[in-house]
Amino acid sequence: MTALQSPLSRYTVQLQLLTVTSLLILSCETDDVENNKNEPPNKFALLLVEDGSTNIDVLPEMRWELATDPEGDAIQYQLFLDTLERPVTPISDELSQPLYSVQKRLQVNTRYYWKVIATDTEGNQTESEIFSFNTRGYQFGANTMADGPRFSARRWHASESWLNKLWVLGGFDSTYRRDVWNTGSPENWENVVEDAAFEARLYFDTAIFDNKMWLIGGFTGDARNDIWYTENGIDWIEATADVPFQERYYHTVTAFDNRLWVIGGFNGTDVLNDVWSSTDGIHWEMVSEMAPFSARDSHTTTAFRDQLWVIGGFDGTFKNDVWSSPDGLEWKREDLTTTFPARRNHTAVAFDDKLWIIGGFETEKWDDIWYSDNGVAWEALETNQDYLGRFAHTASAFNEKLWIIGGVVEDDLSTDAIWIID
Repeated sequence: MTALQSPLSRYTVQLQLLTVTSLLILSCETDDVENNKNEPPNKFALLLVEDGSTNIDVLPEMRWELATDPEGDAIQYQLFLDTLERPVTPISDELSQPLYSVQKRLQVNTRYYWKVIATDTEGNQTESEIFSFNTRGYQFGANTMADGPRFSARRWHASESWLNKLWVLGGFDSTYRRDVWNTGSPENWENVVEDAAFEARLYFDTAIFDNKMWLIGGFTGDARNDIWYTENGIDWIEATADVPFQERYYHTVTAFDNRLWVIGGFNGTDVLNDVWSSTDGIHWEMVSEMAPFSARDSHTTTAFRDQLWVIGGFDGTFKNDVWSSPDGLEWKREDLTTTFPARRNHTAVAFDDKLWIIGGFETEKWDDIWYSDNGVAWEALETNQDYLGRFAHTASAFNEKLWIIGGVVEDDLSTDAIWIID
Protein backbone atom coordinates (compact mmCIF):
# COMPACT_ATOMS: atom_id res chain seq x y z
CA MET A 1 0.00 0.00 0.00
CA THR A 2 1.41 3.38 -1.11
CA ALA A 3 1.74 6.01 1.55
CA LEU A 4 -0.40 9.12 1.08
CA GLN A 5 1.55 12.32 -0.06
CA SER A 6 1.71 15.11 2.45
CA PRO A 7 0.29 18.57 1.53
CA LEU A 8 3.86 19.96 1.53
CA SER A 9 5.04 17.33 -1.01
CA ARG A 10 2.08 18.05 -3.28
CA TYR A 11 2.86 21.83 -3.13
CA THR A 12 6.50 21.18 -3.96
CA VAL A 13 5.60 19.12 -7.02
CA GLN A 14 3.15 21.79 -8.24
CA LEU A 15 5.79 24.53 -7.80
CA GLN A 16 8.33 22.51 -9.77
CA LEU A 17 5.84 21.96 -12.58
CA LEU A 18 5.01 25.70 -12.64
CA THR A 19 8.70 26.62 -12.77
CA VAL A 20 9.39 24.24 -15.65
CA THR A 21 6.36 25.59 -17.55
CA SER A 22 7.48 29.23 -17.01
CA LEU A 23 10.99 28.44 -18.22
CA LEU A 24 9.60 26.81 -21.35
CA ILE A 25 7.41 29.84 -22.07
CA LEU A 26 10.29 32.29 -21.41
CA SER A 27 12.54 30.26 -23.70
CA CYS A 28 9.98 30.43 -26.48
CA GLU A 29 9.56 34.21 -26.03
CA THR A 30 13.34 34.71 -26.10
CA ASP A 31 13.56 32.74 -29.33
CA ASP A 32 10.78 34.91 -30.79
CA VAL A 33 12.60 38.13 -29.78
CA GLU A 34 15.86 36.89 -31.23
CA ASN A 35 14.12 35.80 -34.40
CA ASN A 36 12.40 39.22 -34.68
CA LYS A 37 15.50 41.35 -33.84
CA ASN A 38 15.86 44.30 -36.24
CA GLU A 39 19.05 43.83 -38.23
CA PRO A 40 21.34 46.65 -39.46
CA PRO A 41 21.59 47.49 -43.18
CA ASN A 42 23.51 45.04 -45.33
CA LYS A 43 27.11 45.77 -46.24
CA PHE A 44 27.67 48.07 -49.18
CA ALA A 45 30.71 49.24 -51.19
CA LEU A 46 32.19 52.66 -51.96
CA LEU A 47 32.38 53.42 -55.69
CA LEU A 48 33.70 56.92 -56.41
CA VAL A 49 36.12 58.46 -55.63
CA GLU A 50 38.05 55.19 -56.06
CA ASP A 51 40.55 54.08 -53.47
CA GLY A 52 44.08 55.31 -54.25
CA SER A 53 42.95 57.77 -56.94
CA THR A 54 45.16 60.76 -57.76
CA ASN A 55 44.67 64.14 -59.42
CA ILE A 56 41.08 64.35 -58.12
CA ASP A 57 39.15 67.59 -58.43
CA VAL A 58 38.79 69.76 -55.32
CA LEU A 59 34.98 69.60 -55.58
CA PRO A 60 34.49 65.88 -56.29
CA GLU A 61 31.28 63.87 -56.49
CA MET A 62 31.22 60.89 -54.11
CA ARG A 63 29.20 57.72 -54.91
CA TRP A 64 28.55 54.41 -53.15
CA GLU A 65 26.30 51.39 -53.55
CA LEU A 66 22.65 51.61 -52.52
CA ALA A 67 22.47 49.81 -49.18
CA THR A 68 19.60 47.39 -48.54
CA ASP A 69 17.95 46.61 -45.22
CA PRO A 70 16.86 43.07 -44.15
CA GLU A 71 13.51 44.37 -42.89
CA GLY A 72 13.05 46.82 -45.75
CA ASP A 73 13.56 49.85 -43.47
CA ALA A 74 14.37 53.20 -45.05
CA ILE A 75 18.09 54.04 -45.00
CA GLN A 76 19.90 57.34 -44.65
CA TYR A 77 23.60 57.95 -45.21
CA GLN A 78 26.20 60.20 -43.65
CA LEU A 79 29.49 60.93 -45.43
CA PHE A 80 32.72 61.45 -43.48
CA LEU A 81 35.73 63.10 -45.16
CA ASP A 82 38.98 64.55 -43.82
CA THR A 83 42.75 64.00 -43.77
CA LEU A 84 42.71 61.45 -40.93
CA GLU A 85 43.25 57.79 -41.82
CA ARG A 86 40.04 57.08 -39.89
CA PRO A 87 37.89 60.05 -40.92
CA VAL A 88 35.69 61.60 -38.23
CA THR A 89 34.38 64.76 -39.91
CA PRO A 90 30.81 64.56 -41.27
CA ILE A 91 30.45 66.77 -44.35
CA SER A 92 26.83 65.99 -45.22
CA ASP A 93 23.46 66.00 -43.57
CA GLU A 94 21.51 62.75 -43.65
CA LEU A 95 21.28 61.67 -47.29
CA SER A 96 18.60 59.50 -48.86
CA GLN A 97 20.55 58.79 -52.05
CA PRO A 98 24.00 57.19 -52.39
CA LEU A 99 25.81 60.21 -53.79
CA TYR A 100 27.04 63.61 -52.67
CA SER A 101 28.78 66.53 -54.40
CA VAL A 102 31.33 68.14 -52.09
CA GLN A 103 30.27 71.74 -51.43
CA LYS A 104 33.35 73.22 -49.76
CA ARG A 105 36.55 73.27 -51.77
CA LEU A 106 39.15 70.72 -50.68
CA GLN A 107 42.83 71.59 -50.32
CA VAL A 108 45.03 70.99 -53.36
CA ASN A 109 47.78 68.36 -53.35
CA THR A 110 46.33 66.71 -50.25
CA ARG A 111 45.49 63.11 -49.31
CA TYR A 112 41.92 62.65 -48.08
CA TYR A 113 40.12 59.68 -46.51
CA TRP A 114 36.38 58.99 -46.71
CA LYS A 115 33.73 56.57 -45.53
CA VAL A 116 29.92 56.32 -45.33
CA ILE A 117 27.66 55.15 -42.48
CA ALA A 118 24.22 53.77 -43.41
CA THR A 119 21.52 54.02 -40.71
CA ASP A 120 18.05 52.45 -40.74
CA THR A 121 14.90 53.80 -39.07
CA GLU A 122 15.63 51.81 -35.89
CA GLY A 123 19.06 53.43 -35.52
CA ASN A 124 21.02 50.35 -36.59
CA GLN A 125 24.17 51.24 -38.51
CA THR A 126 26.55 49.70 -41.02
CA GLU A 127 29.86 51.38 -41.77
CA SER A 128 31.62 51.15 -45.12
CA GLU A 129 35.30 50.51 -45.67
CA ILE A 130 37.62 53.54 -45.89
CA PHE A 131 38.94 54.87 -49.23
CA SER A 132 41.67 57.46 -49.81
CA PHE A 133 42.52 59.78 -52.70
CA ASN A 134 44.85 62.67 -53.58
CA THR A 135 43.57 66.00 -54.90
CA ARG A 136 45.02 67.78 -57.92
CA GLY A 137 47.22 70.87 -57.92
CA TYR A 138 46.16 74.40 -58.84
CA GLN A 139 44.89 75.06 -62.36
CA PHE A 140 45.58 78.39 -64.01
CA GLY A 141 44.24 79.76 -67.27
CA ALA A 142 42.55 82.55 -69.17
CA ASN A 143 38.80 82.91 -69.30
CA THR A 144 37.14 83.59 -72.64
CA MET A 145 34.20 85.94 -72.31
CA ALA A 146 31.23 85.46 -74.61
CA ASP A 147 30.33 88.06 -77.21
CA GLY A 148 28.05 90.67 -75.72
CA PRO A 149 28.20 93.42 -73.14
CA ARG A 150 31.30 93.54 -70.98
CA PHE A 151 33.35 96.17 -69.22
CA SER A 152 36.03 98.09 -71.12
CA ALA A 153 39.73 97.39 -70.76
CA ARG A 154 40.76 99.30 -67.65
CA ARG A 155 43.15 99.86 -64.77
CA TRP A 156 42.90 101.17 -61.19
CA HIS A 157 39.35 99.77 -60.86
CA ALA A 158 37.90 97.68 -58.01
CA SER A 159 36.30 94.23 -57.89
CA GLU A 160 34.35 92.48 -55.14
CA SER A 161 32.56 89.17 -54.56
CA TRP A 162 29.14 90.03 -53.12
CA LEU A 163 25.47 88.97 -53.32
CA ASN A 164 26.46 85.81 -55.23
CA LYS A 165 27.96 87.89 -58.01
CA LEU A 166 31.33 89.28 -59.02
CA TRP A 167 31.42 93.07 -59.35
CA VAL A 168 33.73 95.44 -61.28
CA LEU A 169 33.48 99.19 -60.88
CA GLY A 170 35.21 102.44 -61.70
CA GLY A 171 38.82 102.89 -62.75
CA PHE A 172 40.39 104.32 -65.89
CA ASP A 173 40.01 103.32 -69.55
CA SER A 174 41.30 106.61 -71.07
CA THR A 175 38.67 108.42 -69.01
CA TYR A 176 37.76 108.24 -65.34
CA ARG A 177 34.95 105.73 -64.84
CA ARG A 178 32.02 105.29 -62.44
CA ASP A 179 30.22 102.41 -64.10
CA VAL A 180 29.25 99.22 -62.23
CA TRP A 181 29.22 95.71 -63.75
CA ASN A 182 28.41 92.30 -62.34
CA THR A 183 28.23 88.66 -63.35
CA GLY A 184 27.15 85.32 -61.93
CA SER A 185 29.29 83.38 -64.43
CA PRO A 186 32.66 84.01 -66.07
CA GLU A 187 31.25 84.66 -69.52
CA ASN A 188 28.31 87.04 -69.24
CA TRP A 189 28.44 90.51 -67.73
CA GLU A 190 25.74 93.08 -67.06
CA ASN A 191 26.20 96.85 -66.86
CA VAL A 192 23.94 97.54 -63.87
CA VAL A 193 24.92 101.23 -63.58
CA GLU A 194 26.59 103.38 -66.21
CA ASP A 195 26.93 106.51 -64.06
CA ALA A 196 26.86 105.80 -60.33
CA ALA A 197 26.18 108.57 -57.82
CA PHE A 198 29.84 108.86 -56.78
CA GLU A 199 32.21 110.94 -58.88
CA ALA A 200 34.25 109.03 -61.49
CA ARG A 201 37.64 108.07 -60.07
CA LEU A 202 40.67 105.81 -59.88
CA TYR A 203 43.18 104.82 -57.15
CA PHE A 204 40.25 104.16 -54.75
CA ASP A 205 39.46 101.04 -52.76
CA THR A 206 36.35 99.07 -51.77
CA ALA A 207 35.31 96.47 -49.21
CA ILE A 208 32.26 94.39 -48.29
CA PHE A 209 31.11 95.24 -44.77
CA ASP A 210 27.78 95.02 -42.93
CA ASN A 211 26.11 93.47 -46.00
CA LYS A 212 27.03 96.54 -48.05
CA MET A 213 29.68 97.46 -50.58
CA TRP A 214 31.76 100.46 -49.48
CA LEU A 215 33.86 102.79 -51.62
CA ILE A 216 36.29 105.19 -49.96
CA GLY A 217 38.60 107.92 -51.27
CA GLY A 218 40.57 107.85 -54.50
CA PHE A 219 41.52 110.39 -57.12
CA THR A 220 39.07 112.43 -59.19
CA GLY A 221 41.59 115.06 -60.24
CA ASP A 222 42.20 115.67 -56.55
CA ALA A 223 42.64 113.38 -53.55
CA ARG A 224 39.32 112.41 -51.95
CA ASN A 225 38.14 111.07 -48.60
CA ASP A 226 34.43 110.65 -49.34
CA ILE A 227 32.67 107.48 -48.18
CA TRP A 228 29.94 105.77 -50.22
CA TYR A 229 27.97 102.56 -49.76
CA THR A 230 25.33 100.54 -51.58
CA GLU A 231 23.00 97.73 -50.55
CA ASN A 232 22.32 96.53 -54.10
CA GLY A 233 25.21 97.77 -56.28
CA ILE A 234 22.90 100.20 -58.06
CA ASP A 235 21.87 102.87 -55.57
CA TRP A 236 24.87 104.58 -53.93
CA ILE A 237 24.59 106.72 -50.81
CA GLU A 238 27.20 109.05 -49.33
CA ALA A 239 27.59 107.84 -45.75
CA THR A 240 28.76 111.07 -44.14
CA ALA A 241 30.10 114.50 -45.01
CA ASP A 242 32.07 114.60 -41.74
CA VAL A 243 35.13 112.44 -42.39
CA PRO A 244 37.97 112.85 -39.86
CA PHE A 245 40.82 111.37 -41.89
CA GLN A 246 42.77 113.09 -44.65
CA GLU A 247 41.97 112.90 -48.34
CA ARG A 248 43.97 110.12 -49.93
CA TYR A 249 44.50 107.68 -52.77
CA TYR A 250 46.63 104.56 -53.25
CA HIS A 251 45.35 103.58 -49.77
CA THR A 252 43.57 100.40 -48.67
CA VAL A 253 40.07 99.68 -47.37
CA THR A 254 39.50 96.37 -45.59
CA ALA A 255 36.75 94.66 -43.56
CA PHE A 256 38.14 92.93 -40.45
CA ASP A 257 36.91 92.06 -36.95
CA ASN A 258 33.47 93.67 -37.47
CA ARG A 259 35.09 96.93 -38.50
CA LEU A 260 35.94 98.82 -41.65
CA TRP A 261 39.61 99.87 -41.88
CA VAL A 262 41.45 102.57 -43.85
CA ILE A 263 45.24 102.35 -43.88
CA GLY A 264 47.95 104.55 -45.39
CA GLY A 265 48.03 106.03 -48.87
CA PHE A 266 49.08 109.34 -50.42
CA ASN A 267 47.37 112.68 -49.75
CA GLY A 268 48.83 114.46 -52.77
CA THR A 269 51.86 115.65 -50.82
CA ASP A 270 52.88 113.03 -48.29
CA VAL A 271 52.66 109.28 -47.89
CA LEU A 272 50.78 108.10 -44.81
CA ASN A 273 50.90 105.26 -42.29
CA ASP A 274 47.87 106.10 -40.17
CA VAL A 275 45.25 103.47 -39.30
CA TRP A 276 41.52 104.26 -38.96
CA SER A 277 38.55 102.02 -38.17
CA SER A 278 34.77 102.24 -37.92
CA THR A 279 31.98 99.98 -36.71
CA ASP A 280 29.40 101.57 -39.03
CA GLY A 281 31.29 103.37 -41.82
CA ILE A 282 30.08 106.71 -40.50
CA HIS A 283 31.85 107.25 -37.18
CA TRP A 284 35.62 106.76 -37.33
CA GLU A 285 38.40 106.53 -34.79
CA MET A 286 42.13 106.82 -35.31
CA VAL A 287 43.66 103.54 -34.10
CA SER A 288 47.23 104.64 -34.86
CA GLU A 289 48.55 107.97 -36.09
CA MET A 290 51.84 106.37 -37.14
CA ALA A 291 51.93 102.60 -37.44
CA PRO A 292 55.38 100.96 -37.07
CA PHE A 293 55.60 100.18 -40.78
CA SER A 294 56.90 103.03 -42.93
CA ALA A 295 54.49 105.55 -44.42
CA ARG A 296 53.56 104.20 -47.83
CA ASP A 297 51.14 103.98 -50.70
CA SER A 298 50.29 101.37 -53.32
CA HIS A 299 50.46 98.61 -50.68
CA THR A 300 47.84 95.96 -49.95
CA THR A 301 45.88 95.15 -46.80
CA THR A 302 44.07 91.85 -46.39
CA ALA A 303 42.26 90.01 -43.59
CA PHE A 304 43.67 86.50 -43.19
CA ARG A 305 43.56 84.06 -40.29
CA ASP A 306 42.19 86.56 -37.78
CA GLN A 307 44.77 89.22 -38.54
CA LEU A 308 45.27 92.25 -40.75
CA TRP A 309 48.17 91.96 -43.19
CA VAL A 310 49.95 94.91 -44.83
CA ILE A 311 52.22 93.89 -47.69
CA GLY A 312 54.68 95.78 -49.87
CA GLY A 313 54.05 99.17 -51.47
CA PHE A 314 56.16 102.28 -52.00
CA ASP A 315 57.67 104.60 -49.37
CA GLY A 316 60.27 106.17 -51.66
CA THR A 317 61.61 102.68 -52.30
CA PHE A 318 59.79 99.56 -53.41
CA LYS A 319 58.86 97.27 -50.53
CA ASN A 320 58.41 93.55 -49.97
CA ASP A 321 57.92 93.57 -46.20
CA VAL A 322 54.98 91.78 -44.56
CA TRP A 323 53.30 93.09 -41.39
CA SER A 324 50.51 91.49 -39.36
CA SER A 325 48.25 92.74 -36.59
CA PRO A 326 45.42 91.27 -34.49
CA ASP A 327 43.90 94.68 -33.74
CA GLY A 328 45.31 97.35 -36.09
CA LEU A 329 47.34 98.83 -33.22
CA GLU A 330 50.06 96.30 -32.44
CA TRP A 331 51.98 95.30 -35.57
CA LYS A 332 54.60 92.63 -36.13
CA ARG A 333 57.02 92.52 -39.04
CA GLU A 334 57.08 88.92 -40.16
CA ASP A 335 60.46 87.21 -40.48
CA LEU A 336 60.04 85.71 -43.94
CA THR A 337 61.65 82.35 -44.65
CA THR A 338 61.06 82.70 -48.38
CA THR A 339 60.05 85.90 -50.09
CA PHE A 340 59.04 87.64 -53.29
CA PRO A 341 60.60 90.67 -55.04
CA ALA A 342 59.69 94.19 -53.90
CA ARG A 343 56.66 95.74 -55.60
CA ARG A 344 53.81 98.23 -55.60
CA ASN A 345 50.35 98.26 -57.18
CA HIS A 346 50.01 94.51 -56.70
CA THR A 347 47.02 92.69 -55.23
CA ALA A 348 46.71 90.51 -52.14
CA VAL A 349 43.74 88.31 -51.31
CA ALA A 350 42.79 85.39 -49.07
CA PHE A 351 41.74 82.34 -51.07
CA ASP A 352 41.71 78.59 -50.41
CA ASP A 353 42.92 79.18 -46.85
CA LYS A 354 46.05 80.87 -48.18
CA LEU A 355 47.31 84.41 -48.60
CA TRP A 356 48.05 85.36 -52.22
CA ILE A 357 50.15 88.11 -53.84
CA ILE A 358 49.69 88.78 -57.55
CA GLY A 359 51.63 91.00 -59.94
CA GLY A 360 52.60 94.63 -59.37
CA PHE A 361 55.74 96.33 -60.57
CA GLU A 362 59.16 97.53 -59.55
CA THR A 363 61.42 98.12 -62.56
CA GLU A 364 59.23 95.74 -64.55
CA LYS A 365 55.70 94.41 -64.48
CA TRP A 366 55.71 91.26 -62.41
CA ASP A 367 54.09 88.17 -63.94
CA ASP A 368 54.50 86.13 -60.76
CA ILE A 369 51.89 84.77 -58.34
CA TRP A 370 52.81 83.82 -54.77
CA TYR A 371 50.88 82.10 -51.99
CA SER A 372 51.46 81.24 -48.34
CA ASP A 373 49.80 79.19 -45.61
CA ASN A 374 51.11 81.48 -42.88
CA GLY A 375 52.32 84.76 -44.40
CA VAL A 376 55.93 83.77 -43.68
CA ALA A 377 56.91 81.02 -46.13
CA TRP A 378 55.94 81.88 -49.71
CA GLU A 379 55.68 79.61 -52.75
CA ALA A 380 55.46 80.67 -56.40
CA LEU A 381 52.63 79.34 -58.55
CA GLU A 382 53.61 78.11 -61.99
CA THR A 383 51.91 80.43 -64.47
CA ASN A 384 50.91 80.14 -68.11
CA GLN A 385 53.40 81.35 -70.72
CA ASP A 386 50.64 83.54 -72.18
CA TYR A 387 50.08 85.28 -68.86
CA LEU A 388 51.60 88.76 -68.98
CA GLY A 389 53.10 90.79 -66.17
CA ARG A 390 50.63 93.35 -64.86
CA PHE A 391 49.81 95.96 -62.26
CA ALA A 392 46.78 98.10 -61.36
CA HIS A 393 44.62 94.97 -61.72
CA THR A 394 42.27 93.41 -59.16
CA ALA A 395 41.91 89.93 -57.65
CA SER A 396 38.77 88.51 -56.02
CA ALA A 397 37.76 85.10 -54.70
CA PHE A 398 34.42 84.13 -56.26
CA ASN A 399 32.65 80.78 -56.76
CA GLU A 400 35.54 78.81 -55.24
CA LYS A 401 38.03 80.35 -57.71
CA LEU A 402 40.44 83.28 -57.69
CA TRP A 403 39.79 85.82 -60.45
CA ILE A 404 42.46 88.23 -61.75
CA ILE A 405 40.84 91.08 -63.65
CA GLY A 406 42.18 93.79 -65.96
CA GLY A 407 45.16 96.00 -65.23
CA VAL A 408 48.16 97.31 -67.16
CA VAL A 409 50.09 94.82 -69.29
CA GLU A 410 52.70 95.09 -72.08
CA ASP A 411 53.25 98.42 -73.85
CA ASP A 412 51.40 100.04 -70.94
CA LEU A 413 48.07 98.98 -72.41
CA SER A 414 45.01 98.34 -70.27
CA THR A 415 43.33 94.95 -70.57
CA ASP A 416 39.91 93.45 -69.90
CA ALA A 417 41.34 89.94 -69.69
CA ILE A 418 40.33 87.63 -66.85
CA TRP A 419 42.59 84.87 -65.54
CA ILE A 420 41.34 82.25 -63.11
CA ILE A 421 43.12 80.16 -60.49
CA ASP A 422 41.13 77.06 -59.59
